[in-house]
Amino acid sequence: MNFFKKKLKVVTHDGYFHPDELFACATLAIWADKNGKKLKIIRTRDKDIIKNVDIVVDVGLNYDPDKNLFDHHQIGRAGTRENGIPYASFGLAWKKYGLEICESIEIANRIDKEFIIPI
Repeated sequence: MNFFKKKLKVVTHDGYFHPDELFACATLAIWADKNGKKLKIIRTRDKDIIKNVDIVVDVGLNYDPDKNLFDHHQIGRAGTRENGIPYASFGLAWKKYGLEICESIEIANRIDKEFIIPI
């Protein structure tokens, strides 16, 4: 066990907790743990902090999964599902990491359908 391993920094908005960013951060924590990494979650809207972290959730007005940016508040949102339901940050994080967490497309899709979409 390496106690000195760098933690991945995740930023989400400050203020009230919402299921959206809470479950997105939980998803990222499961993914990180599965990959032998740890997370440090920072709650802020400070743009200077946001641009210097590893993953951004539900803040920052950008969605770019290649850069680990998972916000859905920007103009035009962050896309919609085939059923017309818009993605929120939890769904965006799951879209990128769900299959890797579950190791089964069937299970990942079922979790998405029965748990993530309703949130």
